[in-house]
Amino acid sequence: MDAALLESFGLDPDILHLNHGAFGVAPVAVRRVAAAWRDRAERNPHRFNRVELPPLIAAARERAVGFLGIDPSRTAWVRNVSEGVSAVLGSLELRPRDELVMSTHGYGAVGMRLIPLPDGVVSGPGQADTFYEALSRERVEAAPVHFGGSGYLRVAAAPYNTPDDYDRLADAVRELLKRW
Repeated sequence: MDAALLESFGLDPDILHLNHGAFGVAPVAVRRVAAAWRDRAERNPHRFNRVELPPLIAAARERAVGFLGIDPSRTAWVRNVSEGVSAVLGSLELRPRDELVMSTHGYGAVGMRLIPLPDGVVSGPGQADTFYEALSRERVEAAPVHFGGSGYLRVAAAPYNTPDDYDRLADAVRELLKRW
């Protein structure tokens, strides 16, 4: 291992670190700058979040699109990959029998599956919340979403899920729809 590089990340030199991707650590210099930003925000959280942060985000976005050479009007910041996937899926006008094709590698949230719900079950955000609460009472965690006038269940494909889990989801949704 490169001792200087290991030190720049603040990692224990007695451990062979091979799994940086799953539980990565930021370099010490980055953590110091992040701590300074947290301190700045904590001094006056209301002012920071309401007044200072929006122009800082806009400036960072402008720098990023300039660096990438892309049209600023066709970009958006998202908090995480799941939110990004949801934003993209929400921009699609999906019709019956449309298919989304993806590769077999990449971040797990990209493997979310959209299961169409019958017309009228989730026709807006309020109904999505109501359907989610009903699913939760059935002890099932899946996110009802509303895209382009249609309702879907967004189901994340996790490595710990088994086919039985998806059967249980199908049974719960089937029973819920009978009472809906």
